[in-house]
Amino acid sequence: MANNNSGSRNELVVRGAENAIDQMKYEIAQEFGVQLGADTTARANGSVG
Repeated sequence: MANNNSGSRNELVVRGAENAIDQMKYEIAQEFGVQLGADTTARANGSVG
């Protein structure tokens, strides 16, 4: 594991995984009828659960 002093253990393990996960988030939000995006408030984006 890379030595990271920022306290975050998030590191890219698989190339392209970030894009695939973001796509999955949008697909799930669409199934629930939630519009994600810059025009939506953070509170509204987080209210799915």
